[in-house]
Parts: sequence; structure tokens; C-alpha cells
Amino acid sequence: MTSTVLPSQGIEAGVDASRSGVWLALVDQVRSWRPDVVVLVARKMPRLAQALELDFGAPTLTDLAVAFADGAFAGARVAVVDDVVNVGSTFAAARASVVERGASEVALFAVGFRSFEDAMLSKDEVHCISPEQLGRGRTSSLSTD
Repeated sequence: MTSTVLPSQGIEAGVDASRSGVWLALVDQVRSWRPDVVVLVARKMPRLAQALELDFGAPTLTDLAVAFADGAFAGARVAVVDDVVNVGSTFAAARASVVERGASEVALFAVGFRSFEDAMLSKDEVHCISPEQLGRGRTSSLSTD
């Protein structure tokens, strides 16, 4: 187990190397799509990317910064990345925001869906590492705590 300090929060997050495989698979999937820009959604995904030192191979920002980076999206291939799709509203909002700012292509990436029944996005709309429904018990094992 290694430890990484997250400066923006001033907290320590333990990173178990045995759990980092799923995150590296997510990074590989995003990189293979060759995005011009990567948008990390919500609060957790940017913290995970920072703690695990994930390199998506393209300029990366959070969905909260999209409104301040208009020029970055004009004609760009944008990968929107989250850890798990719960309902999909955060994904849908991020996708709409980058399309509104001129993105030419947008792809959504996540480890998986918590529940297919509750999601507003279909399995076909999100590139997932896990094709199975994750459910509550399986998503807790993705935590780096």
C-alpha cells in the first residue's frame, strides 16, 4: 500500500496496488480512443486520477472547468470519464456541455453501471470495463480507501 497526499483536500488516500488494475484498464481504454481532451466528471474521478497518477494521454480537466475552457473543445474528440454510472445524469450533462462548446465527437467511459434498470443511459452509450451490472457490493471493491 502506498500513500498519496491530495493537496486540494489535505487528506491522505491509501492506494492499494492490487485495486489499481481496473483504473489502468480504464485509462488504456480511453487512450486507445485517442481523445484530444479528457473530462473527468463529479468529484471522485478527478481525485482518483490524481491519487493513482492516471495519465489519459491528453489534456485533462474536470467537468466543473468546462465552462472556462471553451476553446479547448472546438472540433475536438472528447472523452468523458467517470468511475461508475449510477443514473447517468452527470455523464449526460457533461456530454451536452462539451457538445455545446463545439466538440466534434464525444465518448463516455466508466468502469461499469451500478444498475441497468435505474440508468438513463444505455449500455451502448458508455464504454465500460465491466460489462456486468456492478451493484452496491461490487462498487465498494473499486474504492482506493
